[in-house]
Amino acid sequence: MRPATAKWLGLAGLLPFIGLTLAVLTNPMGWAGTADQALRIYAALILSFIGGVSWGIALRGHDRLFALSMVPFFGAWTALLFNGRASYACLIGSFLLAHAIDHYSERHALFPEGFIQLRKWLTAVVTLCLLVAALGG
Repeated sequence: MRPATAKWLGLAGLLPFIGLTLAVLTNPMGWAGTADQALRIYAALILSFIGGVSWGIALRGHDRLFALSMVPFFGAWTALLFNGRASYACLIGSFLLAHAIDHYSERHALFPEGFIQLRKWLTAVVTLCLLVAALGG
């Protein structure tokens, strides 16, 4: 793993979460509804990406991880079937489940050193943003 690259790309990926959460809360130019939808769609896309990371690891011979890697995707898809707090609750739960899957992978030494620590902080910020948007939007 290239720790610096992963760290900076991960942090950059937080910018839409933070910016869209602020837009949901402050409603600039009446865009709160659009920001709400954009935040939920962006979160769903990131969940699918996270599932893809696990899928890629599973391809290296970790068959049990195949089924687990689908959890973030299906959580994201389900979240987009709802609006408002139900959608946010599904997204938050899916990010937490994805984090549990990360810990499974970490326990089986499937991730590079330092990756789980990065994912822990990224997941914390993401779930906080989603919670704030759900409660404040």
